[in-house]
Amino acid sequence: MSSASKSLSDAFRRHGMLSAIDDHVVEHAIEHEQQPVTIRQQFSQQMLRHVMINNLRKASGKEVCLHGPLLGQHAQTITNWISAFENLRQYLPAATIFAREVKRVALGEPEKTEDAAWRGDGLMFLATKGAGYETRHMLNGLIHEIGHAYADSVGFVDSVPALYGQQPFVNDYAAKDPHEDFAETFLFYHVDPGLLNRVAKPKYLDMHKRMVKVA
Repeated sequence: MSSASKSLSDAFRRHGMLSAIDDHVVEHAIEHEQQPVTIRQQFSQQMLRHVMINNLRKASGKEVCLHGPLLGQHAQTITNWISAFENLRQYLPAATIFAREVKRVALGEPEKTEDAAWRGDGLMFLATKGAGYETRHMLNGLIHEIGHAYADSVGFVDSVPALYGQQPFVNDYAAKDPHEDFAETFLFYHVDPGLLNRVAKPKYLDMHKRMVKVA
């Protein structure tokens, strides 16, 4: 690293602009004669990314990896995901299943309109942008995907019990296929068990029996 780069890097550190500056960013900026304001912008983006990932790691308790760029425009979405994880702690046994089955969280561009997706092998995907980024919606999506993770953990990878995929359904999305019916039943068991009990009592009783064992 050149003396000019080191001097500038040290100066930014002293002024608290970034807790951990990548020296190669400074070197690249100096070599290309970029103005200090440009370098500050790069440092600010780097700091924002660092803070977002660290906060998400703390809230989820999981390793966080990136499957795409993480930009300033994603900050609100990441903040909402952090809130969703903080709220998840209230929803047992979903939080217990998340802690047990999910090994790492990935951030990236969504496929289609998904907010979250269980990818198997311990990986929970979170979209950095897309539809439905209110915290409540994101929390519901997260619990739904935890339902898929639970289904995999008990051997429902290829099929689910015959009860699922049959009427009555708690909502229209549950009618899509047996796997989504199971995950939506799992979701409503946590967020609105009274509705699930009224609309689809056999599925409520089945899920209750399963969740008591988890808790």
